[in-house]
Amino acid sequence: MVAVSDAAQGVGTVRAEWADSVVVVSGCDLPVALTVVPLGALQLGADLVATAGSWLREGGTARFTPRFGAAPGSAWVVLERREPDGAAAPDAAAEEPWRELARLTVPRPDSIAGPASTAGPASTAGPASSAAPGGGAPAAAAVESIDPGGARVPANLFRFRVTFSREMAEGSAAGHVHLRDASGAIIPGALLVMPPELWDRARRHLTVLLEPGRIKRGLQPNVQAGPPLVEGSTVTLVVDRAFRDAMGAELGAGAQRTFVVGPAERSRVDPDRWRVSWPETVGAPLVVRFDRPLDRMLVERCLHVVDGSGHPVSGDSSINVDASEWVFVPRASRTREAPGDWRLIIQSRLEDLAGNSVRRVFDRDLGDRDDDGPPSEAIVLSSASPPLGSLP
Repeated sequence: MVAVSDAAQGVGTVRAEWADSVVVVSGCDLPVALTVVPLGALQLGADLVATAGSWLREGGTARFTPRFGAAPGSAWVVLERREPDGAAAPDAAAEEPWRELARLTVPRPDSIAGPASTAGPASTAGPASSAAPGGGAPAAAAVESIDPGGARVPANLFRFRVTFSREMAEGSAAGHVHLRDASGAIIPGALLVMPPELWDRARRHLTVLLEPGRIKRGLQPNVQAGPPLVEGSTVTLVVDRAFRDAMGAELGAGAQRTFVVGPAERSRVDPDRWRVSWPETVGAPLVVRFDRPLDRMLVERCLHVVDGSGHPVSGDSSINVDASEWVFVPRASRTREAPGDWRLIIQSRLEDLAGNSVRRVFDRDLGDRDDDGPPSEAIVLSSASPPLGSLP
């Protein structure tokens, strides 16, 4: 039901098991500073980040309740943190900040209740179950997209977004998503490792941030390690096949996308610089060409079309591959007024690939007034008014 290992390089034996959504660790003289991490995260070495959750100690037993559930079939490691609160000797901490004590595997449902457990209410899982044709085993989860979608990114790129075909397990992204250089080597410290991971509610969309401290000029990480991306270089974001879905199954295949690193982008997103083609007839599309690629997910959330009365115009929008163009096609039968009365509402939190928004520059110069934009929550563009104005 669970995998248990003896203590590594330790005195006595430490055992770990998964019971009722809790990691139970037992043994004589358990260390004070315990932590639990996904097995795949071990490769991070000294950069390991403990899994978010809470500990409860009772005699010779310690119980860890993770903040987020663990996927069936996923492997975990119990570690002793050698440098609790800076109390350990500096030389000992430098040699090995973590010591492995035990490993365990979260059991799969079929290993607990047998095949019969898959019948009945479990069939209501919804589209995420991706059942194979003919009632066979579900198709393996897949990476549907990696953003940015273009081939070129700014040297101060702020984030990647990975979309999966169904709900994924949480807690192991650091061990299965890597940024590699042209030689195939992992770029150390390029991606921000943080609990909790940045998932949407359906756990299909994962946001992976580059280390902000290395992006912002003048901060110690930037001064000491330099920026994570260098103009003129080539980098590849890799998603390992071993990344597991919510049921503990691996991806059908790994995925990757390669980018050429261009110059840094350090200016606000300015709608005044967009090219807007307003529709002249009912049913014609509204086409907006941005002055640079923007963040796809935020474009989907931050652009809205309203009529002259302020009512939303019903329609469908699409974004091109590199998120540099947005097209809105109205449903003519539901349009309240002629397209000449339309207004495009732009939320000021809209960002480009470098994290610059309509409101401010991400890596801004506090002494440069141009780095800060309009204070309003949203701005409006229309064909019948000056190019840019504050939303009442």
